[in-house]
Amino acid sequence: MPDDTFSAMRPSITAGAPDTACDLAQRALAAGLAPLDAMQNGYVPGMQAVGGQFAQGKMFFAGHDGLRRSDAGGDGGASRIGKA
Repeated sequence: MPDDTFSAMRPSITAGAPDTACDLAQRALAAGLAPLDAMQNGYVPGMQAVGGQFAQGKMFFAGHDGLRRSDAGGDGGASRIGKA
C-alpha cells in the first residue's frame, strides 16, 4: 500500500491536482501511514520535480489559475496543467 500511495502522490503534485493530493493524503492517514513518510516519500519528490521544471523555465505558477507548463504551442507558450 505505501509504495502505491507514494507513487500516486508525486503526479498529483506535478499535475497540479490538489483534490487528488488531498484524497491521497486522507487515504494514507486512514491506512496508518505516518504523515512525515507521506510528505518525504510522496509529496516532496513531486515538489522537487515541479521546482526543477520551474528552474528550467518549463513550468511556472500562474497565480490562482494554477500551474502552467511551458510549450511551443500557439497560445503564447503555456498550457494549463492544474489548478492551485
